[in-house]
Amino acid sequence: MRRRELLALGAGLLAGTVLAKAGRAETWPGRPVTLMVPFGAGGATDIVTRALAAAMGKRIDQPIVVDNRPGGNGTVALSTRLKFAAPDGHTLSTITTGAIRLPLMQPMNFDGIQDFTWISMVSALRHFIVVRPDARWQDWPALLAEARASPGRIRFGSPGQYSLMHVELIRVGQEKGVTWENVPFRGDVEAVTTLLSGDLDFAVTSTAIGELAKRGEVRLLGLMSADRLPGYPEVPTLIEQGTASVCEVPYGVAGPAGMAPALTERIAAVIRAAMDDPDHLALLDRMNQRPAYLGPAEATAWARRFRDEQAALLQRLNIPRQG
Repeated sequence: MRRRELLALGAGLLAGTVLAKAGRAETWPGRPVTLMVPFGAGGATDIVTRALAAAMGKRIDQPIVVDNRPGGNGTVALSTRLKFAAPDGHTLSTITTGAIRLPLMQPMNFDGIQDFTWISMVSALRHFIVVRPDARWQDWPALLAEARASPGRIRFGSPGQYSLMHVELIRVGQEKGVTWENVPFRGDVEAVTTLLSGDLDFAVTSTAIGELAKRGEVRLLGLMSADRLPGYPEVPTLIEQGTASVCEVPYGVAGPAGMAPALTERIAAVIRAAMDDPDHLALLDRMNQRPAYLGPAEATAWARRFRDEQAALLQRLNIPRQG
């Protein structure tokens, strides 16, 4: 074999060795890690992701860089970057239920389970029904009654077209004989801004918006959860007001498909330790959330169960696949 061919072969073997090491658990992280947020800055998902990233950064020798990539109900970051990232653990993303549900509803360039490595689940966002302070409805039943009497007139804001909250209100509407119009937004901040401008009747937002209620800037008609929140004991659940509705949005951390199991476990261990960081726990408490860790195997199993449940729900609600 000629000298030039030997050099080329050696270079190729060396490059392969470097790439292999880059995906090993013992060498992670070899450079700064990007943790994408698939929603806009200032919203609940952004806030909790930044707190988790800061806690993770204390436990590794590289910074965690948070990168907001909003759009597509939390799917743009997944479809344009995470899917195509190297499986070396240096590009990760917060992942929510939309990654699983939306491919069931419309053409997407990814499968929410097959195209990603589910590393962990972290917690779940709970949601308020929010109105302006001067809204004429004093409780959820009053809003429902007007919506029933005026089909299609009531407009609400949600975190995206066919987001979990949108689908839940479709279900509630069918159960209560109500039709209303969904207006999708990239996050809580946009929805509340539009609500306060008078262009929405109510919004479904994460409980992070509760601070605005304490300042009198919005009013809370109800909580889409099984129990009242300790920080807002005066806000009744929708269940208490006659509507059986619980809408909590689990979120976690995922990487691209093909990550080595040892690497996945290494990152999951860092996330698990970070979740117990006092600053992270304090932030979850302020956000009215509870830690809900699941490791890689458990998170993947949860994602598969959720996909099956959502497929059955969409069929039951007769929500057609788009496109």
